[in-house]
Amino acid sequence: MDNQVDAATRLFDSAAGDWDRIGHRMSVLAEEFADPSFARSWVMRHPRSADARIFRARVAYVRLRSDRSLTDEAAAAMHDCAQAAALRTGDPTPWVVRLGLCRLLRRPAGEVISLWQEAVARDPWNREADLQMLSYLTTVDDSSHWRVDDFVDRRCFEMPADAPGIGLELATTLGRSGQSADTSGLGGLLADRWWQSPRRARFLDRAVEQWTRPGFLHHAGALADLNGLAFALVQANRLRDAGLVFLRIGPVVTSWPWAAEGEPVRQFATHQKQALRFVTP
Repeated sequence: MDNQVDAATRLFDSAAGDWDRIGHRMSVLAEEFADPSFARSWVMRHPRSADARIFRARVAYVRLRSDRSLTDEAAAAMHDCAQAAALRTGDPTPWVVRLGLCRLLRRPAGEVISLWQEAVARDPWNREADLQMLSYLTTVDDSSHWRVDDFVDRRCFEMPADAPGIGLELATTLGRSGQSADTSGLGGLLADRWWQSPRRARFLDRAVEQWTRPGFLHHAGALADLNGLAFALVQANRLRDAGLVFLRIGPVVTSWPWAAEGEPVRQFATHQKQALRFVTP
């Protein structure tokens, strides 16, 4: 366990001050290694480490997502977030984790919005802060979607084209695409027509043109956003454009959104093989 703690410490020390990469590494490590005993050992060895406390809170978030009865663990995670925020005042990560916990606990809107504001005050285009807020608004929105649309439109209007949160509109559109398929019962039969609406088509055009430029996307979650774009282009039956995106992705598969159609690696490989025929000899 000591060796694992030392490795984790080095991993986060190497990204010191890069809030985008710290948040991404916290998320990935907690998803793959949601072990409360390891998180506890890290805090015991380094009680003044903000990273150790954020990671323990992140593990609690992952566990709470699967089991909403773990309210005591969530309360302890809230305390860890408060401690981490005091230890490293400029870091948005504890505020983002606390935002996620409050979303899962269905805390009042004012509390959730306040936490989002604290996060973006420290990191204006924080990818996960916006995605957590999107998830929260989606659960409380009515059928008109006006809260979600207002939030997404305002954020995307202000956001630099290469910001870490640039996938926000894509995440919103993919979520609604899945809801539309579930409601209609027709699944993929109408998916390409759904993506042909002028606004969605313009978004795909812009994303393909910008996101496939070498080095344009440089945030830690870029491959996840590119996986989402490839999925959307496959759904829209734009296989040549999907092929261009698959070239940028390489072999890295993310569970979202491929899991919507089945086993992610299999779905990714099938569609990648089909799309690459349009862009490679």
